[in-house]
This record gives sequence, structure tokens and C-alpha cells, in this order.
Amino acid sequence: PLVVASVAAAAVTRIGLGQDLVVAIPREYSIGPTRDLFLYALLGIVGGAVATVYARGVWRIHDWMDHIPRWGRLLFAAAVIGTVSSQFEPALWGRGHQTLDLGLVLGQPAGLLFLLAFAKIAATGLTLAGGGVGGVFTPALVIGGTFGSAVGVALQQFFPATNIPPIAFGLVGMTAVVSGAMHAPLTAIFMVLEMTNDYGLILPLMLGGSLSYVVARGLHRESIYTEWLARRGERFSHGTDEGALRRLTVADAYKTDPEFVYADASLEKTIPMMRQSRQLEFPVVDRESRVVGVFTSQDLKRALSDRTIPGSTPIRELAHPFSEGVTIDDDLLTALRRLGARGAQILPVVDRIGPYHLRGVIGREEIFAAYEREVGEL
Repeated sequence: PLVVASVAAAAVTRIGLGQDLVVAIPREYSIGPTRDLFLYALLGIVGGAVATVYARGVWRIHDWMDHIPRWGRLLFAAAVIGTVSSQFEPALWGRGHQTLDLGLVLGQPAGLLFLLAFAKIAATGLTLAGGGVGGVFTPALVIGGTFGSAVGVALQQFFPATNIPPIAFGLVGMTAVVSGAMHAPLTAIFMVLEMTNDYGLILPLMLGGSLSYVVARGLHRESIYTEWLARRGERFSHGTDEGALRRLTVADAYKTDPEFVYADASLEKTIPMMRQSRQLEFPVVDRESRVVGVFTSQDLKRALSDRTIPGSTPIRELAHPFSEGVTIDDDLLTALRRLGARGAQILPVVDRIGPYHLRGVIGREEIFAAYEREVGEL
């Protein structure tokens, strides 16, 4: 169904709008010297930061205007956008879904292009906050294209020895901002390739788009699209399962009355309790309830099979030293990943800052029980 829908959409678009490219470029470009990849990588990193400014800025403007009555937001947004729009050529500022002509963009000074990129961020935020429906994808293309072109023009002006066509920076910047803002690097890379019909820059586009995604994801976990869901308490950016586990915390699931063993208890006194318990792993605590280790049924079997270990041996000497637990504020996805990394049955629930007093335990049984309750309520 996805393939059929994509083909049908492409066919209808070509019939209705013709064969013109969405992004018009003067000519095709090749990668150039391999050393140029370093500059494209830097542009990808900076593009990730610009993408985060765009994604976060749109929502910050929305928050700032949220307390204003709807009619006031509409009037204010219209006045500001109209004033800003009058300062730029219509072909540069953009009108509707007309093509972005990078040849025209490159004829402008670098300062104007930098200003245009950030003005477009503000205008997009004001449009959405004012009640307009302008979308966020096409502005990301324009912002990335103008910002990357501004970098290219500036390099050509101040460092002519680089000899890299500014338009190449425009295309890589376009990929970087779309990738970082949408958190969709492959979509950005292949969409820019298809829109320009130029595969000569495949390596720079891949490098810039990937690095931008890494930077943007590191700066802010949500994309410009998933931010709206996150503000409603929903995190579906990586699937329903992960979204549910991220919403829930250890406090929603952990066992508050676990069985444990004292560190100074002897092996022979611990055996009866462990054999009667359903637990396979036991936190080891001192007399002040501070976790000092974990003692498992496998540890017990090894101790019993080793005839050199006397029954009076303290459990502290046989247990694994405590290395990692969880706190009640950690989400269940974090707890599940730590269980998998350690290959453990349970994790001690401890204080965030030492000394690590035992507050309970959590295992897969508790995590999945809480998950089923959460999903059942959706």
C-alpha cells in the first residue's frame, strides 16, 4: 500500500504540476576533492544546531503567544510577517509552493542570506502560532538552503582557495536542516536528491544529513513533529511500546517489600530462606540497609559445590559487588535496558545519591505488568 500510494502521488503531482524540479539548480555538481568532506561535515554539525533552533524556536514562539487571544495572535502575526516579507524580494522570501531557485539565492550577499534564514524561522513560528496552516517542511528546505548558501558565499568571499561552489553548501545545508528538524536523515537525503535530480553530491549529503541528525538529537530529543505529542505526555517517536515505557517510571512498578540478605549473614543461615523464595537474585545490604552487592541462586550453587567454602562464610564475600541500580524517577525503558545489559533478573531500587539505601527491587515481571496496565488504558 505504501509503494502504490507513493507512485500514485508522484504521478498525480507530475501531471498537475509538470516536470519542474522543486529546487532549481543551475547545473549538476560533483563531490570535488575528498578534503572538502571536512567542510561539509562542519556544515552538517552547524546545520544540526540550526535545525534545533528552528524546531525549538517554532514552539517557543507558540508558547509565547499562547496567552494572547486568538484574534490578537492573528493580527500580530499578520502585521509582523507582512512587515518582514516586504523587506525581501518575493522570489527569495517564497510564495506558496513555488520552486526554490538556488541560482537566485546565490546572487545575494551572505549577511542577507543569514538574515533570511532566521527571519524564515520567526515567520514560520508566527504563522503557526497565529492560526495559519503553512506547514514546517517547506520552510525547513528554505531555511537550510539559504543558510547553507550563506556559508558557501561567505567561504567564497573570505577563503576563495576552498574553491567549493556555494550551491553545493546550499544543498547540503538543506539536507542538514531537514534531517535535524525532522529527525529523519534518510528522508532528507533522498528527498533532496530526488528534488534536485543531482546525485553528484551523494556523499556530502549523506555526511551532512547524518551528522546533523546526531547533533540535533543530542541537543533535543524531540523532532519538530513529535514535540507536539511530547507536550501532551505522549512519546510515540519510536513506537507505542517505547512510548509507554518512557511515560512510566520505576515508581509505578517496583516491588517495595523485596526479600534481601544481610551482608554479614552466614552462608548456612541464608540457604533456607533462598530455597523457599521465588526470587533468584537477592540484594545484599548492610545493617543500615545500604546496598553492597547482589547474591544470586547461581552464586549459591557455586558456593555449595565448592567444599573449601565453610558455611560460616559471610554473604558479603560471595556476592557480586553492587555496581548499578535504578531510582524511582528513572523510566521503565531505562530499567529494562539496564536489566538486559547486566543479564540480571532484578535491579535494586536505590537513592539517586549515595549512600544507596535499598528502597525495593524491579524486574521484568513488574515492568511488563505496568506496561500492560498502561497500554490497556490507551
